[in-house]
Amino acid sequence: GFIADNAGVGIDIDRSYKGRVADVSFSGYTKEYQSIVQSPGAPSSISHLSPCGFNKPLRGLQLHAFKSGGSVNVGYTISNLTFARYGSAATGCTDSVGMDVDAREDSGYFDPRSSVSEIHFHEEV
Repeated sequence: GFIADNAGVGIDIDRSYKGRVADVSFSGYTKEYQSIVQSPGAPSSISHLSPCGFNKPLRGLQLHAFKSGGSVNVGYTISNLTFARYGSAATGCTDSVGMDVDAREDSGYFDPRSSVSEIHFHEEV
């Protein structure tokens, strides 16, 4: 799959007992969308659609820490993800990232049964 130009967070995993995110490419701020937002003929209201327009940093994938046990919680698997154009050179935002773990939720740690593998970050292209 492909997720691009999300205002805020592309995929937000919060209190998920099990699941899978695999084979997805994320683009924080595509050149195509950037040209629309910055075009001279664009209405002034479109400027809020730029990456920093909502005063929220971009996140391709955000994982919230949680504490949960038992046989129901088998965790989630995250694999073969690609992130591009989340850095400040592409977005103009200093705190946007492709992948983030938000430790402000619940007990502040990952359930150890979740796994993350094959994560790729590309230069600003």
